[in-house]
Amino acid sequence: MPKPKPIPIPAETRRRIAGRISMGAGRNELAREFGISTGVVSKIARENRLYFEHTGAASVATQARQIDQWAVRVDREDELLRAYLALPLTQRPDGSMTRQEKRLSYAIYNVNRHHKGQYR
Repeated sequence: MPKPKPIPIPAETRRRIAGRISMGAGRNELAREFGISTGVVSKIARENRLYFEHTGAASVATQARQIDQWAVRVDREDELLRAYLALPLTQRPDGSMTRQEKRLSYAIYNVNRHHKGQYR
């Protein structure tokens, strides 16, 4: 069965949406108000060369959080490395790692295993 064609949005409604975007209204707010999808609101904004005000603020906040989390990982890694280096230099008779050495080794590995991005 063919997909039904969407009902076109009247030109007057498009102008009202464009006007609200230029006044600072948000994408989700407009979509709810006019009963259309956020994609259609974005398309109207693009057609009128308009931008939503707060899109940059979220990316700045996200980047700041990533940097904060990177700093926490670096501190944790430093703490684990100091604990690892402070272990006594004893080995088991068969040459395998002690339980404490295994735990610290894996914890150091685990701090960084998913974080090979920009702040590493």
